Amino acid sequence: MDGIAENSAQDAARLLDAQTPGWERGLSALNFELLRKALRRWAGDPDLETFDVCWGRLYGVVGTALYGQLAYVLGNMTSSQVTLEFCRRILAHEPGPSAEEQDGYRRVITAMQTVLRAHNLTAPTQATQQPPPTAPRPAGTARPQRSTGPASPAQPTRPAHPSLPLLRRAVQSLAHGDRTAAADTLRPLLADPDLAGDGIGNAVRLVAAALEPDEPDDEATVRAARELLDRHRLRWPEYSPVGAEPILAAASRTDVKLFADLAAAGERRPAPHSWPDRETLRRLWSRPVRAHVAEALHHASEGYTADALEALDAVTAILDRLRDPYAAPLDDLTDQSEPTAALEEFTTRLRSHLTERLAAEAYARLEKDGETHPWSAESVRLWELIDSPAHSHHLAVAHHARAYELQGTALAGTQSATRARTEWTEALRHWAAVHGDDAYWQELHRRLEAATGTSVPVAVVDEVRGRLPRDLFEPHIALAARMHATDPRHAREHLAFVTSSGFPERDIAAARKALVREAVEAVLAAVQQQEYAAASAGLQPWLRLDPDNPDLLRTTLIVLRHQVETEWFDARRPHQLVPLLTRMQGIEKRLGPEAARQDRELAGELARLAFWRAVELHQRLARASRAEALLLVNQITHLADQAVELDPNLPLVGMYRELETFAPRMHALAARLTAAMWGGDSAVRRYVELAEASEHLEPASMCHLVSALLDLDRPEPADWTRAWWLLMEVREDPSEEAQRCRDEVTRFGRILWSRMAAAGQLLPGPPPPEWLSRPSR
Repeated sequence: MDGIAENSAQDAARLLDAQTPGWERGLSALNFELLRKALRRWAGDPDLETFDVCWGRLYGVVGTALYGQLAYVLGNMTSSQVTLEFCRRILAHEPGPSAEEQDGYRRVITAMQTVLRAHNLTAPTQATQQPPPTAPRPAGTARPQRSTGPASPAQPTRPAHPSLPLLRRAVQSLAHGDRTAAADTLRPLLADPDLAGDGIGNAVRLVAAALEPDEPDDEATVRAARELLDRHRLRWPEYSPVGAEPILAAASRTDVKLFADLAAAGERRPAPHSWPDRETLRRLWSRPVRAHVAEALHHASEGYTADALEALDAVTAILDRLRDPYAAPLDDLTDQSEPTAALEEFTTRLRSHLTERLAAEAYARLEKDGETHPWSAESVRLWELIDSPAHSHHLAVAHHARAYELQGTALAGTQSATRARTEWTEALRHWAAVHGDDAYWQELHRRLEAATGTSVPVAVVDEVRGRLPRDLFEPHIALAARMHATDPRHAREHLAFVTSSGFPERDIAAARKALVREAVEAVLAAVQQQEYAAASAGLQPWLRLDPDNPDLLRTTLIVLRHQVETEWFDARRPHQLVPLLTRMQGIEKRLGPEAARQDRELAGELARLAFWRAVELHQRLARASRAEALLLVNQITHLADQAVELDPNLPLVGMYRELETFAPRMHALAARLTAAMWGGDSAVRRYVELAEASEHLEPASMCHLVSALLDLDRPEPADWTRAWWLLMEVREDPSEEAQRCRDEVTRFGRILWSRMAAAGQLLPGPPPPEWLSRPSR
């Protein structure tokens, strides 16, 4: 019964009708909640062709209770949920003559009043009038007993089908186990012209074919199967009155294509209970296999080689479809003596023979007027039917020759120009297939040795193979470079031939690098002269041609980075950093996260970008609040670490030596800010340890660390001892930077000495005199 909730009401009626004996008990066997769900879907999406049949079946199960359930459902639905056609069918329905049916129908119409008004429909007068009051029952008389049997079914709204009496008689015969009598009863219906193309007629044909398996009427079964497939598509097995196997068997004997369509449609849905098991399906597929093999042999004998190969492709597709790598080896698929392995071997040998014959036919088509041409339309068509590396080479040569012919005569925007582009694309695609096929180059090496009679080093063939992409790309790269400024559209077309060719990425990258090599050298020369405007202008037309070219993007980064260095060190205009760095970050995003791993020079430029981003953020620290400053410090630290990771040698470059002290300085400042904001002792100590791990800790950073240690909520003796030695190291440092920190060291030393003395902690050494004196006012 769960199918009622999952399917439409039509399916519910069919499922109810297919229940085991006892379903007619009605109310005691039906879950009304599921029925209401089905009725709700029925009202929203009715099947108009089976509406009356569905009503009759449901009424046969639940009786007059159907009216009450339908009234309940419709009363809780909006007008947008109930279709216009459903309303019309309900209004056209004629209830039975009984008072119960009349009253139930009135309740349905009453519940639909709002929906009917929304659809501009009017209920019939008799359906909205209340029945006349019945005379009161005389005192002392017994209440009449209500019948407990099923009520009379709803009256049909169209004449009964003339074949229904004979169908009932056949069903009765089957109920008594007399299949012969049932078959005799149905046989006259098969010749009834009124059943032609009729749904009932097709159902009769299917049942009759199932009753007479010794003399199956495959033609009638196939006609019925086509209607099932056309009407119900993937769900045809669920609507078959005889299950799936008899239909599949008839189609496999009569119409191979229909069989394949039926099997494919059935396999794309969860298998119904009537779907054949795997072994039965394999047996059924044997007939199409034999038919395709016979077809291939027939075409081969008639000289139609291409058609024969097409039939063999169908055999291979079936065998691949039935092969299960996790199952036992295939049984005798052909239903004869030869096992599947023998069938596959025979198919392979036949395909090899036909391929050689087709190749010979293709070569013959190259001859015209006593000359051998590099291509012909018929040769190309035949070679495309052959799956072989050698024939990929023939196709590459043919398309290449055709492309050169069209390129020489085509005018821009003409049909010939369009065909030329197609031929270039196909030529390079086939060349890429040849380049990537090891078997082709091994065979070429073998033939070279056979032709020369000597041993040929493998390196000779490898060199030709390695040079092939460069040789094929060279004319396209040259044309793209020549036309990049005067005819950018055609320049982009030739570059697209290269990038979409299917060759390995390393070869395509090398071609793109060769395309812009001279332009990049000219731009870098302009940068050395600090002619940044000319350098940027020189890059623009090339960037329009190949916007994502890594060499162009790296060169753009170099131009912008030199401008940043000039603004910072020479012009002293740090406010100009932001727009330049924004453009550099945009290029970084276009390059993607993997670019730096593949290009060391690019990694160096991205490292410099990270450094200058850190410098720009450092400029904001003076204007930031404590919370903002802590966030900036963490970002600066991350960027400094990223710069060193991308280019470990960058801190050795003169203007970038500051990277050595960037990270420890920021860690020390983060420790001081965290302590001042009560960020937790563990976080403060973690920053202190990170800062002290560096060998380049500056005096100002040491003061930051002392301040952080003095601000700990719960200091330990080791914390104050660490602060003592940091202060002493700064105090004894003779550098100018340490001298600028002298006052802060004295102030921190007085605080530290007083706390250690108050706590009774042993001093690491004698305190300096200035720590013991009072500060002057």
